[in-house]
Amino acid sequence: MKNGAELNAGSQRLDRIFGGQKMPRGKTKVRYTGIAVGLILCIVCSTCTVHREDTATGKNNAALPPVQFNALVDKATASVGEVITFTLTLNHDPVLSAHLPDAGSLVTGLRIVDDGEEGPRLIDNRMVHTKWYKLQPDVPGSYIIPPVKLSYTDQKGELKELLSPQIFIEVTSGAQDKPSGTDADIIDIKPIQDIPRPLSHLFLSAALVLVLLLVAGIMFWLHHRRTRHLTAAPPKPAHQRAFEELDALNRDQLLEKGIIREYFFRLSEIFRRYIEQRFHIPAVERTTEELLPDIITSREFSSAIKAEIRDILRFADLVKFAKVCPDKNTADSEYRKIVRVIEETREGAAAPNTAGNAPHYSPHPAAN
Repeated sequence: MKNGAELNAGSQRLDRIFGGQKMPRGKTKVRYTGIAVGLILCIVCSTCTVHREDTATGKNNAALPPVQFNALVDKATASVGEVITFTLTLNHDPVLSAHLPDAGSLVTGLRIVDDGEEGPRLIDNRMVHTKWYKLQPDVPGSYIIPPVKLSYTDQKGELKELLSPQIFIEVTSGAQDKPSGTDADIIDIKPIQDIPRPLSHLFLSAALVLVLLLVAGIMFWLHHRRTRHLTAAPPKPAHQRAFEELDALNRDQLLEKGIIREYFFRLSEIFRRYIEQRFHIPAVERTTEELLPDIITSREFSSAIKAEIRDILRFADLVKFAKVCPDKNTADSEYRKIVRVIEETREGAAAPNTAGNAPHYSPHPAAN
């Protein structure tokens, strides 16, 4: 009963599939048997097809050598500047150990502008590895890419080598061929053409030249004026500069502060600079013993002034170098001697002794 109910249910489903037509029970069994046979035949055919494909692939792989190595270019003739693609391809059995070599060092005469590689990857049970180089010629001529050597180890562990074919490349200049003996490749020089220039450019150039001349004239006038003023202003006399330096020394009040040695250093330098500027006798950079012979033999000084100069220089050396420490009265006395020598030897001096006529350069007040 149960099998009969299942058979009826299956029959109803088939009736729905095939348009709702009801068939007798005997014909239903025959129909089921035909469908089952058809399904079995489809499965057997598919299996046979796959087996044939696998068998064909196996036969093809079996027909290939264990290692295939090739080198080629996409064009054997090119023009200068045209890119040529050089490709190395390695196809081998996965169980073998093979590595695609680098051929960049073998390419000579052609610039390698780019390079790359693809793989290795498994395709149809074969390992495929590709390297490519973009080559660019700069000079026309014939070029040769020598054979590339590939080393690999076979299934027996022996080292084998393969060489790629030698490649020839012809590079042309790219110029079109023209019949010889004709003037088709000679282009005549064009005649000289006048380029019109608008008047505004001429006016602008003239204005720029005038401005530059005006600026140059003003700079020359200012420079000439400054030079004329500098030339017209005479330098200060030596005695005036010496008295200004003595005033500055007094304002520093070194004696009042007890800085005796520095006071005499500056006092001696002022006096030496006066002698050098007034009488053109080198005095600042010379020692006293080097300077005195020129003072003594000079006709610019009287005997009394020569003695005064000698005493001033030697006493200043005692303070500067022998560490003699004079009191304030002695320092004032040396100051008076220098003022007196400057007054009596200055330019345009009317009398041999005019020290009393210089109230601005009076010595320091006497110590209490």
